[in-house]
Amino acid sequence: MKKALLLVGFWLLVTPLLLEGLMRLAVPALPPYLQLAAQRVVAGESLDINRIGLMTMDIDHNFMMKTDITDALYGPAPGVAFRVSTVQVQGSRMGFRSRPFALGDPIGAMVVGDSFSFCFTEYDDCWVTQFDRATGLPTLNTAQGSTGSTSHWRFIDTFGRTFKPPLVIWQFWVNDFNEDYQLAVLRGELPESSVQTVVPDYPDEGGAVVQWLRAHSVAWVVIEVALGNESPYISDFEKYHFTRPHSVTFNGHTLNFGQRYEQIATNLRDPRISTGVPLTRRALRDAQATVTGWGGQMVVIILPTREEVYRDLTAPLMGAEAVDALGAPRRVMNALCQLEALTCLDLLPIFREYAAKGDALYYADDMHLNPTGNAVLAAEVERWLRQIGVLSPTRQN
Repeated sequence: MKKALLLVGFWLLVTPLLLEGLMRLAVPALPPYLQLAAQRVVAGESLDINRIGLMTMDIDHNFMMKTDITDALYGPAPGVAFRVSTVQVQGSRMGFRSRPFALGDPIGAMVVGDSFSFCFTEYDDCWVTQFDRATGLPTLNTAQGSTGSTSHWRFIDTFGRTFKPPLVIWQFWVNDFNEDYQLAVLRGELPESSVQTVVPDYPDEGGAVVQWLRAHSVAWVVIEVALGNESPYISDFEKYHFTRPHSVTFNGHTLNFGQRYEQIATNLRDPRISTGVPLTRRALRDAQATVTGWGGQMVVIILPTREEVYRDLTAPLMGAEAVDALGAPRRVMNALCQLEALTCLDLLPIFREYAAKGDALYYADDMHLNPTGNAVLAAEVERWLRQIGVLSPTRQN
């Protein structure tokens, strides 16, 4: 009996150690989002899964990707991870996820936008990359996550004036009014509002032993994240995106939706958000005049939220009024297109056609377009530009 107890005790001690060792060896073979979780322990760093360390604050733009990033894992959401490399353009202080350009290189198009054009996919799956290859237009992608219209205008003012592309594609998403307000506050151009945003409560579960394992055990972290418990590794900044969502399944796909962040950032009744509307309008007006001045053409593509695209599934759970509220900035942007005589494409009707066929255009746990959604966006933007005569009717080579 004593030997049996000793044997059991031995294996109770050795098995976790073996599992830990095997898991550390297996890290390169894990899915990217689990590799990212494992790096917290392997690198000995207490990093959020979002890897905000790849970004830096910038007084003219808000957040910027750092320069000289090579094949770094970026994990913005549960089950979403991809590799990022950046290049500098004309010695830029920020890194771009773009093909490189030097002064004198031919440039056919320039894209300005936020994370939807930075793309939460591998580089080859990004809609901008696919547009570049499909049209044959060498395309400079200046898109950066967590930026708004004022930032996008500044990229046109800086890099557009240098390269003078014949086509500028301006990508708008519904949080851009909020981003413009936040940047104005950062620059001291507007006072910070007294309105406070409440961070969702994520109670810290687990005692001292669990906390130690989260800091030191690859096996624990990987298993915990794989089982869906990422909340211990999420910062306050990220918790807006990870509030407990509604969930539906369709055509073999899962869609989690209704997270807190989108509802905060699109609420036009919030004075912070509504303050951003005239800032966006001014940026669009300045950009249009500048691009026209060098003989180019600017077009605007307006991206909807997943809740609007899959309205038939989302409205019964979160309410039609809530879905309508998420689309309010998109409708305001359509009105600005009319007021400023801009050439605009609202992609909601097009995306709803794909949704009606059962296509999953967004990630299950993230507001961004997945690789399928990026492919649809690239194809539909190209088709629209040919229809309105910006691109020739036949495909360029």
